[in-house]
Amino acid sequence: MHVLLALVWLLVVVTGLWGVKFGPHSDELTIINPARRAVLRATVVPHWYFYPSLCFDICLASLIPDAAALIISRPLSEFQLSLFRRAAAQSFVIRMRSVSVVITSLAMVWTYLLVLLWRKRAGEAILAAAILGLSWETAYHGRFFTPDPIMMQFGALEMMFIVLSFVRARRGGLFLRVAALMAGLAAGSKYPGGALIVPVLVAHWFLSRQEMKPFWLEAGVLCMVFFASFLATTPGIIHEFPLLVQELRQEKHIYDKGFLYFAVSPGWGHFKKIVFYFMTAAFSKYVFISVFFFAMAVIGWGALWKKDPRMAVVLSSFPLTFLGYFTLQATFFPRFYLVVFPFAAIFAAEGCRVVQEKFFPSVRARHGFVAAISILLAINATWLVEAAHSIAVRGETNYLADLRGFIAENPRKTFLLSEGIRRQLTKAGGVPSNANARSSDPFDLAAVNSVEVVDWPYVGTGLTDRWFGPYEINFNYYPNFINFRIVLLPYKQAKRLSIFQTEPNR
Repeated sequence: MHVLLALVWLLVVVTGLWGVKFGPHSDELTIINPARRAVLRATVVPHWYFYPSLCFDICLASLIPDAAALIISRPLSEFQLSLFRRAAAQSFVIRMRSVSVVITSLAMVWTYLLVLLWRKRAGEAILAAAILGLSWETAYHGRFFTPDPIMMQFGALEMMFIVLSFVRARRGGLFLRVAALMAGLAAGSKYPGGALIVPVLVAHWFLSRQEMKPFWLEAGVLCMVFFASFLATTPGIIHEFPLLVQELRQEKHIYDKGFLYFAVSPGWGHFKKIVFYFMTAAFSKYVFISVFFFAMAVIGWGALWKKDPRMAVVLSSFPLTFLGYFTLQATFFPRFYLVVFPFAAIFAAEGCRVVQEKFFPSVRARHGFVAAISILLAINATWLVEAAHSIAVRGETNYLADLRGFIAENPRKTFLLSEGIRRQLTKAGGVPSNANARSSDPFDLAAVNSVEVVDWPYVGTGLTDRWFGPYEINFNYYPNFINFRIVLLPYKQAKRLSIFQTEPNR
């Protein structure tokens, strides 16, 4: 199984690196630019705390090879400017995305080891790792040099050490301290990652009861380790605390008020969005696969409460705390919930085991169930290759020709065209007969250039039917992404867009 894990990990890393040249990403620059300014200012603190500083630290660490080469090859007087030029180059952005791909991919390794140590079942361990690593949501978010995938990796690593504290009880205290250290690094990636200290304290509570030891003294030590780890990544907040408070207020304002088409109703409305996302998108690009693994996760989570309630509490404490906090916010970003993915993958693998043992008693039936799950994972793996390829050839593909071909292949469907698409098709040889931009009759689908719309009213599965363009992101959930694509929408969704709300003349 170790070999199989290595193969899956290699696929995830290779496809991730293959797709790192996907174009601009505005959020990355908010993290990389402080590191660039730090080079010019000759400082090791970002003077910017909208996010904590671990990603900033990774940027500076990634410049060490350049600094070493420049010290050897350039006069000292030119060193700082030369290093800044390297940091300012687009190649440095690509390097940071590559670093993110590798760091993110480690989450599946920690998930594999966690389940293997806990369950002693290599098959269940590789399944949990593959569910996590072959998810398209995990893969494309991992290409973005943003805090969330890095926080996810530290979360998975922390949980592995927590499991070790139960499995190797004699050294349980040491492993919990290491877990607290990882929780601090997660918080250093993004402030809400601080909630990862909760499962550490929950695990300590169980172990202290088991060993008849006092809870509070060691709990204080664990919290100290956590805060020390966090401060080691973000030391600037000690002497720039007012700046931290100011920028946290700005961040809280975004979360509280909602942001563009990512705005949702706090509470029940936000909770439904999260559940729908995990059900229809988190586990796969294909809805039926995602629904299947979501159902397995629910089954596995429920079964765990009956079979091993102690571990159920430990594994559930963080997702419930984290998601409970975010349901109170008014902004829904899919990448916020990436840190929960390893937990969901663990529950899904457990659910598959439960279903196999309960409903497939014979050896042949069990092998058939395993084969069916393997096919679903193979579909996910194939999609990662296809998505990475679509990014690699994005500058060489005629998306308008792809749209024309799709319209021709579906003569019984009618297509409403945006004005921009209609003009492009007219210049390229004419508008197909089943595509009309000047009728108010109902249509099956509508086609629009993504750059024509600035007020997408809906974010989630079902926004689009498909699109012709790179698959560097799930456009259903990130309609503000800059790269050009031709989007096909269900007619009922198109009617919500401003460019289609005025009925065109017959």
